[in-house]
Amino acid sequence: MFPDSTLTWSGPRDRWARVILIVAAVGVLIAVWAAVSTLRARAQVHEAAKASLSNYAAVAIEQFVNGYEALLRDNFVPILEPLPPAALVERMKQLQRDPCRCRIAPGPSMIFRLGIDSNEEAGTDSLGRPLALDPAVVRLVRTEADSVARVGWGYGFELSETAMGRQFVFFAPQTDSATGRRYAYGFAIPAAHMVDRIFRPAFQSLRVIPRHLLATVRRNDEFVSFEVLTSGGAMLFATAPAYPDGPSNGLILPALRGGLFVRGHLNPQIKDALIPGGIPGPIPFRDLGLTGLSLALLLAIAVLGLRAGALARLRSDLASSVTHEMRTPLTQIRLAAETVLLGRSPTAQAEARSLSSIIDESKRLQQLIDNVLHFSRAERRLSASISLAPIALRPVLQRAADDLGALVADRGVTLDVDIASDLVVRGDANALRQIALNLLDNAARYGADHQTVRIGAQPHDGQVDWWVEDRGPGIPVADRRRVWKAFVRLDRDREPATTGTGLGLAVVRELVEAQGGRCWIEEAQGSGARVVVRMPREATPS
Repeated sequence: MFPDSTLTWSGPRDRWARVILIVAAVGVLIAVWAAVSTLRARAQVHEAAKASLSNYAAVAIEQFVNGYEALLRDNFVPILEPLPPAALVERMKQLQRDPCRCRIAPGPSMIFRLGIDSNEEAGTDSLGRPLALDPAVVRLVRTEADSVARVGWGYGFELSETAMGRQFVFFAPQTDSATGRRYAYGFAIPAAHMVDRIFRPAFQSLRVIPRHLLATVRRNDEFVSFEVLTSGGAMLFATAPAYPDGPSNGLILPALRGGLFVRGHLNPQIKDALIPGGIPGPIPFRDLGLTGLSLALLLAIAVLGLRAGALARLRSDLASSVTHEMRTPLTQIRLAAETVLLGRSPTAQAEARSLSSIIDESKRLQQLIDNVLHFSRAERRLSASISLAPIALRPVLQRAADDLGALVADRGVTLDVDIASDLVVRGDANALRQIALNLLDNAARYGADHQTVRIGAQPHDGQVDWWVEDRGPGIPVADRRRVWKAFVRLDRDREPATTGTGLGLAVVRELVEAQGGRCWIEEAQGSGARVVVRMPREATPS
């Protein structure tokens, strides 16, 4: 007797199935390797393209910084010549008039001479009046003067918060040849004037566009945007339009060059023009789609190949099982018919037994043919011809027991139907009879000789559970989910003396489920196995 189960695959049983699996596995591995390699190569190219764009931004920043440094050398550095304190006022007047066109008018907010090694201080404001130097300026110049001399730059400048606001302080250390004393000569200019006279003109006058883009990009602001920030992150200067989403880079300048941070962003609309062939996306959806399609085709081929092999084995198993199972009843029918035809029956009773044998073996053949037809329809995914109606359970099961009783009587097997007459189920009478015949045949075939096979039933929560119970060796729990598959038999039942097609339980499950029921296996009381079928209950038969 056999339990409800799902179908399980026991592995390929022929050489071609193994070959198909190996080829499919190799193909899948190659496709996965190709997909991984493609993704890795695309990611490397994508990162290289991003790095290249970042380098373009870095080059543009360097050109911008070099450009405004050149303007500083040409226009501001000449102011840093050594002057005695008495000459500072005249120099300030000169700078306010800007006769040298040094492009800083309006002029500096102050110019000064500051003793590096002494406390000498001299300064004048923008109106030519003597000015006491801001302590922040004095501290800055005296602290950084030695650094300017050490690096050999000749001059330095830093951004300082003074009493007059945010100022760029320029200074150059010099040694007085007459006295040998060191002085710092310098001036301060408001940050806003630095933007107007240095940063903006540098951006407008320089060319930071690569040569191969000059045919399509003519102005710097079409190629890149710059931001100049203080060391604290405050914005000093920004070009327009801004490209905050474009590839970027940044440059932190030394403290003696203002300690500024210059950031550049490329125009995202021209980034593809900078990279030959454009920038590949980080995820190649087209390549992944093709790879996935290839994998799907390989798997489909493998599944079709295995399915074809399974169908071939199914045909072979079916032909072998059916022909083997039909041989015995056909032989019995032939012998009985010849006995009657040739008049070899010694008595009338013997002749009647021969005719009865022909009828019994014909019933066995009919049951076998019905099972094969049901199995064939199930394999072709055709639903069984089921007509549901209220059915009295006992008469159908009693008829099945009566039909099979004569076939199993020669083994001393007794079929006992113990079912209340008032139990009614919703189902199909012919399907219900076929289920009972298969279960009774299995119980008699695989159970012990001279046993009593019991058929019982009881109501359960609006349904009816009926069962067939034998006194055989039972079914191990590990095999109860396996034996419902077609042609599956237990190892102990593979002896030549034990016949059977292996289709009975597969047909039982198909017919039970077609009627909205379910079936399973459990231990019988004492010994043996009990197959339980649960079906919907009805009030009265039709």
